[in-house]
Amino acid sequence: MKKITTIIFTAIMLAISGCQEYNDSALWTELENQAKRIATIEAWQATVNNNIGALQGIVTALQANDYVTSVDSFSTPSPGGYYIHFTKSPKATVWNGVKGDKGDVPQIGVKQEADVYYWTLNSEWLTDGSGQKIPTTGSKGEKGDEGVTPQLRINATTNHWEVCLTGTCTDESEWSEVLDSDGKPVAATGPQGDAIFAENGVDNSNPDYVEFTLADGATKIKVAKY
Repeated sequence: MKKITTIIFTAIMLAISGCQEYNDSALWTELENQAKRIATIEAWQATVNNNIGALQGIVTALQANDYVTSVDSFSTPSPGGYYIHFTKSPKATVWNGVKGDKGDVPQIGVKQEADVYYWTLNSEWLTDGSGQKIPTTGSKGEKGDEGVTPQLRINATTNHWEVCLTGTCTDESEWSEVLDSDGKPVAATGPQGDAIFAENGVDNSNPDYVEFTLADGATKIKVAKY
């Protein structure tokens, strides 16, 4: 009898719970949080990839023996930054560096070898599919077939860092995962910091040149003032 009573009680509770309206508020909250996360990542990626282009423009001006005519700061939109004007080269917009987890954010930079600047990833040469170093600009400081602009992104599905070596990746298969020293994909966890310029990475205090400090804190590029 006790067993039958238990079964009946269980059946009644199931019926009652089945009649109750399903509460999907937690699901919608999760979807909303996910949408905000994706929007934040996309905005951050746009800023970082803009700074990659700005770095290329600065190196292009340097190699072309160009000069800085003025540096104008701006505070909005956030996080603010600087407009760098040159005598001949197009204006470069450098967004302020935001300090984050440096062990998490892949750092795009440049290094010079034999009068040519090449792209680096986490201070190592960034190479193409043939193992060749990728030049930042042409040999005479001109962007073209010899110079490309790599792009960074966070894969929304895997949450891994990926890099586009051509700057014009239109197919998913063209994106490559960023690997750590053990050859494992780097997951995007922790605060998103700047992958290009350091905090306060634009120094306009010297009367003779403007100094740009990259995210590694060690690489500095000086461009003479006009």
